[in-house]
Amino acid sequence: MSTDPSFGLEAWEARRKQWTTPSPDFDIEKYIQELDTKEYRDLADSKKRVGIYKQLIQQLQTFTHPVPLRFIIPVLIAGWQEEGTWPKGMVVKDSSD
Repeated sequence: MSTDPSFGLEAWEARRKQWTTPSPDFDIEKYIQELDTKEYRDLADSKKRVGIYKQLIQQLQTFTHPVPLRFIIPVLIAGWQEEGTWPKGMVVKDSSD
């Protein structure tokens, strides 16, 4: 068994902590307030999701700022459905994690 700290559970936990810990200069309260602004309404519009998917996945464009995962998942599903890679009839419940 390897004791190298760059592999295994310890490495995964360290990386996860980096991903889930905001930087000290990040204003979480301001960010939460921005979730309901116009820029996120496009992500909630089912007709625009496929276009956003194409920009992100096919054209390799990126968002100019972090976007919560709860807004991205519907975009990915819409794109997968458009491409035919999402199983027909498969539905994701809002409460699924």
